Amino acid sequence: MDHQVLTTPHGETENQIVNPSPVSQDETISFPPIEGITKSVTKQISQSGLLRRNFSWVFVGNMTFAACNWMMSVSLAKMGSITDVGQYSTGVALTQPAITFSMLMLRGVLATDTRNAHRFGTYLALRIITTLLALLVLMGIAWTSPANTATRWVVLATSLGVCFDAISDIFHGFLQRAENMKPMGISLGLKGILSLSLLIVGFQLGHSVITGVLGSAMASFLILAFYDAPNGVRVAQKSFPTTWIKEITPHFETQELVTLAITAFPLGITVMLTTLTNYSSRLFVVHFNGQADMGMFSAMSLLLNVGSTALLSMGAALTPRLSQYYTAGRHHDFLKLTMKFTALAGIVGTIALFAAYAFGRNILTFFFKANYAARPDVFVVLMSAGALFYLSLAFGNSLTAARAFRVQAWAAGAVAGVAIMSAWTLVPKFGLVGAAYSMLLSMATRLLFTGVLFAQINLKNLRNPPTSEGTI
Repeated sequence: MDHQVLTTPHGETENQIVNPSPVSQDETISFPPIEGITKSVTKQISQSGLLRRNFSWVFVGNMTFAACNWMMSVSLAKMGSITDVGQYSTGVALTQPAITFSMLMLRGVLATDTRNAHRFGTYLALRIITTLLALLVLMGIAWTSPANTATRWVVLATSLGVCFDAISDIFHGFLQRAENMKPMGISLGLKGILSLSLLIVGFQLGHSVITGVLGSAMASFLILAFYDAPNGVRVAQKSFPTTWIKEITPHFETQELVTLAITAFPLGITVMLTTLTNYSSRLFVVHFNGQADMGMFSAMSLLLNVGSTALLSMGAALTPRLSQYYTAGRHHDFLKLTMKFTALAGIVGTIALFAAYAFGRNILTFFFKANYAARPDVFVVLMSAGALFYLSLAFGNSLTAARAFRVQAWAAGAVAGVAIMSAWTLVPKFGLVGAAYSMLLSMATRLLFTGVLFAQINLKNLRNPPTSEGTI
């Protein structure tokens, strides 16, 4: 008989029979060895178990972190006033676009760098440089903004905390690429609990949002210095036993930094524009309606994080696996896993929308105060926008796993344009409900673009699979 050795989808080899001829009495039929079948099945079970464990750790960590972030606004609403919440939300809204752009979504680039094109030290060096530049920009934003002096100090304190978080984020990307999500989940949970605790202590001691936010920034520094960085060292020692010091040390080689920055730049634009989209309605609300309405709108918007946190946790666990499927040319597996994720996102969105419609007043009263429950109409529209956003997260996650970076930047630009124009038109005329409809329009646009782009790359690659990894 003629035999050839084929590679299974998981990398093992098995003896396969091709073009069999009639079997004579002197010949024996060859079957694949049972050891090979057992090894393949065991590996599939092991990979499935790893995916579940990674999701569980990131889910618990992200949910804890999101709940604590949510409780920060709730605590400020309970301890202070709506104006205090608005002041805090203004600080977050002004810092997020700049810091997210400076991050260049390097964590996603690192997590999908299955061929180790750049060592971790290069990613870390670029993140340090961009974070320092972002801090300078944020200082300029704080002192040139038309806000009052107290709000400016809140912006500065918030900037300090997000810069520490940015460095932690790149260590999380290192863990994510290694599919070692446990330390990442623990880090997020600890940071959330410590940030909430120190914010409350700081507010009570200083009777000011400024001292509260400084406490939260201190929590970010402690987690980076005493948990995230040491875990990064341990992963480097395990993955690169003989060269781990070289791998983990910031590598400031100009050519490598420029190459990596060019690769990541489209994702930086994408994330900045996405953040601008998410915060544009709030910025128009504070401009036209004041910080009190800004506080109410921001508090309602935080409830969207319940669903998005769960889905982002799943996305973080799936990204390395999806990237491996895409790089290996296993596009049917890539499509199948994305569709499962999309179905889950649809279920989460449907539940959120039903809860807002049926129990909106009760939810807002329970988590905030009775005056928040006066606008259930705004809450329902926000949850409708959230349902569309959840679906777009699934498609966007797979686009990143496929390293389709450039096309996402163009799509994000279109979505940001819709968000800004609709908020500029609707907020002055309709107030908070206008801001909510602005979010709904922008999320519908985002879903349309991400869905179409995902369909395009899948149709293209199912017909003509790529032979090398790159950005689209």
